[in-house]
Amino acid sequence: MNMKLLSILGTFIAVVLLTLSCSCTGENIIQVPIKIRNATDVGAVWFELVYDPNVLAATEVRADELSSGAESGYNADTPGRVFIAVQNAPLINGDGILVKAYFKVLDNAGTSTLTLENIQARNGVTLEYVDAQSSSGNFVAADMTVTAPVIDFSQ
Repeated sequence: MNMKLLSILGTFIAVVLLTLSCSCTGENIIQVPIKIRNATDVGAVWFELVYDPNVLAATEVRADELSSGAESGYNADTPGRVFIAVQNAPLINGDGILVKAYFKVLDNAGTSTLTLENIQARNGVTLEYVDAQSSSGNFVAADMTVTAPVIDFSQ
């Protein structure tokens, strides 16, 4: 009997570990990369990601390649908005993915624009504010496609 219990427990632990290590947590979960272009010595970025709460529900935000080693956080308590902050970053330069936001798809026939608002950024050397522009992304549930929103530091 103890062997059967250990076998069941082992199977349960294996399933939990596989679920936690999977970057795709199911067919109804999407990831939205937030991209950065033309960054030069950026040390902190704060912004809001706005989406349609009838189509998507934010579940989490994870640091990615450009925010590795930085302090990052998010607040998804307001449906339709995720507040995201990345600070104390090793200087961010160039192009890449800052963070990935994860969403549960609520409407399998819906679409949602993914807009970045209230962007603030600071130079990591001078601590001065840095100008940034953004371009929206979108999500189409019918074919589960995501176009990433972008923060552009070109001047």
